[in-house]
Amino acid sequence: MLACVACEGDGQHPAPDAPAPVALSPEPTPSYVKLDAPPPEPLRPKPPPPPPDPCAAKRSTRETFSRDGRWVALEFEDHVRVIETAHWKTVSNLKLAEPRTSLEFSSDGRFLFTVIESARLPKARFLSVLRVSDGEQMWRRRVRRSDHSFVVARDSSWFAAVVPAPEPPDPWRSGAPLEREPPWQAQLFELPDFSLRRTLSPPANVTKLRRPVWRPRKVPAPDPQRPLMNSIEAVVPIPNHPADYSLDSTTPGDCCALFASPDSRTLGLSYQDVTSLVDAQSGNLITALIGASPTFSPSGRFVVLGRKSHSVALFDTRQRKARLFYDALCDVDLNHLAPSPDFNADESLVALGGRGRVLCLVSPTTGQLQTFLPRKFSAPVPELDPGRADSGGWSADGALIVSQRSFHDNIFHVASGESMQASFRLDAPIRFRRRADGSFVAIDVHAAPVAEVVGHELIRKPAASALCDDLVWSPDGETGRNEANGVQTICSTRTLKPIARFKAPGNVDYDPTGRFLYGSDEDRFSVWGARSGRQLYHLDYCASKPRVLGSP
Repeated sequence: MLACVACEGDGQHPAPDAPAPVALSPEPTPSYVKLDAPPPEPLRPKPPPPPPDPCAAKRSTRETFSRDGRWVALEFEDHVRVIETAHWKTVSNLKLAEPRTSLEFSSDGRFLFTVIESARLPKARFLSVLRVSDGEQMWRRRVRRSDHSFVVARDSSWFAAVVPAPEPPDPWRSGAPLEREPPWQAQLFELPDFSLRRTLSPPANVTKLRRPVWRPRKVPAPDPQRPLMNSIEAVVPIPNHPADYSLDSTTPGDCCALFASPDSRTLGLSYQDVTSLVDAQSGNLITALIGASPTFSPSGRFVVLGRKSHSVALFDTRQRKARLFYDALCDVDLNHLAPSPDFNADESLVALGGRGRVLCLVSPTTGQLQTFLPRKFSAPVPELDPGRADSGGWSADGALIVSQRSFHDNIFHVASGESMQASFRLDAPIRFRRRADGSFVAIDVHAAPVAEVVGHELIRKPAASALCDDLVWSPDGETGRNEANGVQTICSTRTLKPIARFKAPGNVDYDPTGRFLYGSDEDRFSVWGARSGRQLYHLDYCASKPRVLGSP
């Protein structure tokens, strides 16, 4: 037997599996560490906050012009300043420290309707009506938190609001009244005394209308020789199907969206799928019809209501007669993404937008289709714009109408149905802008005018000045503005030449009439004449008095 050379536990040799002792040595100091660097400085205390800005409370947060441009309200932290624009004099300073969502003047300028967000109750919204002359609060109620929760008559003789309805006591209902969503009702009030004219209830019945007979027309099928070029193109067949009246509901929904006719005679209350029309003077119900999104004609005589079945209700408020129209080509967009139905000047025709990329011209008195534009159908082909066509406005004499598409516009002769662009070659798609006088201008992708409708002809305009590209158009269509390096340039849309150039603070915008340009920044608020470029009003927020500089 061989002797053990190294046996476990003999005291002289370590076991074969035991780790060998390791001698630890310090890691070398990295080269980027400076051993002779000075010790770090002690932490310094945070600097004190900057002193409060003495001009913060004097800085305007928003400016709101009246619809006719006769008044402007400047909103400050704790008050609202009202200025008349004839002489740019301050009319009043209204004490109002609560957060405000919107302001609206009555047409006569006597009252300011203010929507207030409650700081104590996040879900509550209030409508406060202030008398402009002295700032006295004349009326205040909670209103529904939705669009069209109040409306003011154009003649300033009444207003209506959606307010909480009285609730019977319920010991099982938890929460304070203002902390939960109450039931709602509409009320009609007198102006200027704010007396209650009528509490308006949802209609118990709706007027049934005779359904028009629909006869499918012969339309071309999609062209099989034109395959899709990419995944974003689509082929949409020409609509040719009957109305699905099962989609229309006769049950009123929640109260309600409010609409006033331009002549202030009629109040519309839209209970989702059902709309009530009320005589605003007496508060009596005129009729209730299936339909939503009421559109009044400019005179207030006619009302157009869209239905889920894609049929359209037409109501004559003078004769108190209603008719139902249906054509597979046209309807009213209930999603409020497309323009509203559009009446010509004498209200003998109303243009309805088309799902078949055409316009339907309908008589509002008979409810009959007069024509559609374009009148000829072509086989549907793959295209990037499979959507609607909607009215872009009538000429002043009603002889022309613009058809708007997603990427381009077209203008038609109503009598012949012919496109005016058929004999007018342009290098790129164009849009048409309608001026307040009913004339049309064709603009390119840079919003620069390239052609103008003169008589019933489309005439090419000379090249615009380089300063008149990328215009933001005024509401009346007479001028346009652009901005570069803080300098505003105003251009005439008729001569295509600059009218004026001036430096302007911050963002600049037009008032609703297009007469004024106004802008503000952290230091000042200014107003200019939109056709002269002359500065009319200047308010330095830290100055004691504003400067009134002239007339437009």
